[in-house]
Amino acid sequence: MKAPVTMRATLVLAAALIAGWANAATLCIAPEKPFFSCELENARTVSLCMGKDDVLRYRYGKPGTKPELVYPTTALRPEAAFKEAHDDFPKGGSQAVGFSIGPFSYSVFETRSVFGFNGKGVIVGRDGKRVQVLRCRAKSPPNDDFFFFRGDNPRIPAGAPDYLGAESGT
Repeated sequence: MKAPVTMRATLVLAAALIAGWANAATLCIAPEKPFFSCELENARTVSLCMGKDDVLRYRYGKPGTKPELVYPTTALRPEAAFKEAHDDFPKGGSQAVGFSIGPFSYSVFETRSVFGFNGKGVIVGRDGKRVQVLRCRAKSPPNDDFFFFRGDNPRIPAGAPDYLGAESGT
C-alpha cells in the first residue's frame, strides 16, 4: 500500500522541480509568454516576454531578484518600443530585436544554422559601437516564437543595430 503513496509523492516532487526549472529559465511573469529566454554566461538571465495586453518587455537580471533592467517601463506596443533586424543565408539565418536607452543599445539575437550550434544572446552597444556580447550558456534549438518578429511581420519595424555577426566574433 505504501508504493502508491511513494509514487504519488515522487510524481509531485518531480512536477515541482520541473515547474521550478521552467520558471528559473525565464524572467517573464505569468501570464506573459516568453518569446526568448536564456541564462547568459555572466549568470544573468535575459527574457523577452509578451503580455496579454500585447506589450513586449525585455528583462535582464538574476532569477529570484528584481530585474536589473526592464524595458519598456511603461506599456508600449512592440512597434513603438523595439526595432528588428534579420539576415537570411543558405540553410540558416539571424535575427535581432533591440532597443535603445540614451547612448546604449541592447539587441537580443538568435542565429540558426542546420550545420551546428545556434547562437543566442544579448549584444550591448554604446554610441553605435558594439561593446559587449553576452552569449547564452546552453546550446538550445532555435525558438520559432522569436522569429515571429521578422521584418516581414509589421509588428516591429526594421532598424535594430546591425550586430548580427556578433555570434561569430565579426
